[in-house]
Amino acid sequence: MKKIFIILLAAVLVLSVAACTNTPADTETTTENTTNTTEEITTAEETTEEITTAEETTEEITTAEETTEEITEQETTEEVTTKEETTTAETEENDGKYVFEGVSIVLPEGFTVVSSGVTLAVYSDYPEHSDNISFASVASDEFSSYTKETLESTYTALFGSIENFTYEAKNEDGYNLVTVTFDVTYNGVPMHEKSCSYFFSGKSVTISFTSVSGEFDEAFEQSLQSIQIEK
Repeated sequence: MKKIFIILLAAVLVLSVAACTNTPADTETTTENTTNTTEEITTAEETTEEITTAEETTEEITTAEETTEEITEQETTEEVTTKEETTTAETEENDGKYVFEGVSIVLPEGFTVVSSGVTLAVYSDYPEHSDNISFASVASDEFSSYTKETLESTYTALFGSIENFTYEAKNEDGYNLVTVTFDVTYNGVPMHEKSCSYFFSGKSVTISFTSVSGEFDEAFEQSLQSIQIEK
């Protein structure tokens, strides 16, 4: 449960960012927007703690809380810009291919990778388009923990309600793969989520596609088909 908790917490942040950047803006300051996002993540953390079994140790909960703090920590504009420029150069040299923790993917045209607590691939005019691809990795994760019942109930508890939930688990070319899709309205913004978790070499790598505008659905599917395990 602990491993799933960490990945789902990252998903909460991704959906929060997507929702916040698509909410009609008024006279609120950037500081206020950051505070709202942090409050949403804190609420998600509290909700997740409620569904965590009593058998979890204090150490596991503390570790998850520390992970939340790391995710919500804001990097300066200069640091994010530097990372974005570096990653853009790397992906251009590799014809748009990006490698994350042993998994490669060809990013849609116009997408670059940035890192600000969580690793995201976003379109060049972000946040005008907040559609994104997110990346997360957990060591010593267990394929058996990612059951349909566990994932569906946990996502439901986190987001209040989800629709059109699908689940598929299979073995492909020596590694296990769990694919989940669902529709969710978060902060008043409807989104479609497709999450793929790859299990190999004693770890899991989750790549999630968050569609907000719907304009990149075909490009996301092409990127999904390009994913390979770098053995």
